[in-house]
Amino acid sequence: MKLVILCIILVGIAILLLGVRIFFVKGGKFPNTHIHGNKQMEKKGISCVTGELKKQTKNSKESNMKLRRLTKCAFIAALMMIATSCAQTEKADATTEKAQVAVSPEGDAMKIRYIDEDSLLANYNLAKDLSESNLKLSNKFDAAQQQRATEINKFASEVQRKYQNNGYLTEESFNVDQQKLNKMQADAQNYLGRLQRDIENQVIQNNIQLNDSVNNYLKVYAKEKGYDIILRKSAAFFINDKYEVTKEVLENLNKRYTKVEKK
Repeated sequence: MKLVILCIILVGIAILLLGVRIFFVKGGKFPNTHIHGNKQMEKKGISCVTGELKKQTKNSKESNMKLRRLTKCAFIAALMMIATSCAQTEKADATTEKAQVAVSPEGDAMKIRYIDEDSLLANYNLAKDLSESNLKLSNKFDAAQQQRATEINKFASEVQRKYQNNGYLTEESFNVDQQKLNKMQADAQNYLGRLQRDIENQVIQNNIQLNDSVNNYLKVYAKEKGYDIILRKSAAFFINDKYEVTKEVLENLNKRYTKVEKK
């Protein structure tokens, strides 16, 4: 029993001695037994793992704080740039829109109409007359070609029949008819060639006359109506029917046209 009491007293004295700085010194605390708490070790540059971890943690926190501040600043700057960019884009879009409106105004600012050329040529009296004239010229050529071919075939048949019936008493008389046949063929070819060229030229002149008549009137018509463009229907993939003026143009063309009889 005495031994137990003695041990308790000794332990109490030991605790009291160890806690002098705690019990009798204001703000006292147990001494730091870590290496990083020893000033002499710190002067020599010796540190422990715990101290290094604390320093790294502190530095890491400071770095994170700096990074957050930089990120925040960068984010704010980015927002300002985006806002500025958007403002500039909206301004540019507005300017572009105004420019587009100025260049391509909507509605009927540019008045465009069209004509159906097939219907026009089929019903324009001048076109009808010129088409009839072209047909007559074509028939004239066919008739001339047929006439010359008939004459040549008739004479060639006589030469062949006479030759087969021994009608040529001499070779010279046969050669004379043979040369005549060749000349008939050559003359026919030359005549038909000249006639074809004349007819082609006349057809070209007829087409020029027709085109000039239509184009000259369309210029007058467009000016009177205030139209900027008059298109051919075949020149577009699609045109709304409400822009067609074929009927009105046709009526006016026929009123202006006076047929001149050729002598």
